[in-house]
Amino acid sequence: MDEAAKAVRDAIMNGIDLIREGAGIDITAVTFITQICATIVLFLFVRFFAWDKVTKILEARKAKTQAVIEEREQIQKEVDELNQKAKTIITDAEVSAKAHLDESRKSANFQKDKIISDAKKEATQMIEDAKNQIEFEKAQMAEDIKNEIIDVAYALSEKITSNNIDRTKNQAIVDNFFKEATND
Repeated sequence: MDEAAKAVRDAIMNGIDLIREGAGIDITAVTFITQICATIVLFLFVRFFAWDKVTKILEARKAKTQAVIEEREQIQKEVDELNQKAKTIITDAEVSAKAHLDESRKSANFQKDKIISDAKKEATQMIEDAKNQIEFEKAQMAEDIKNEIIDVAYALSEKITSNNIDRTKNQAIVDNFFKEATND
């Protein structure tokens, strides 16, 4: 309201200045007063019939704009919170993935070590079995060679003596001989 009164006052003052300077317009006091009255009537008409509606429209628009700004700020706050939650989730997922990866590596290393250990045990067992087999075969060969030597000796002694020799009795003698020979 103060702005409107100031605008009317400024218009009147400008009109008076124009009259004083003699702007070349034939302005009479009646014309001047008529203009002022028309301006006042126009102002009062706008003030009483349109001012409230225009003010309500402007206030509604201001409130709507404020609501949009507040809603935007709220949405921005929610977006920031969601971004923070997403960062937290991503960080947790990275930590979890790293932990799973480390656990998988440990498990793989354990399995590798177990497989190597089992393979070494199996290789050692195979070597031991091979040594035992070789020792057994050596003993078997020694026994076979001994028996062949005995058979040859019997055959030779039979031929030399041309006598019937008791094979079991002589076998005991030969066995004793070989025992004594191997113990020395």
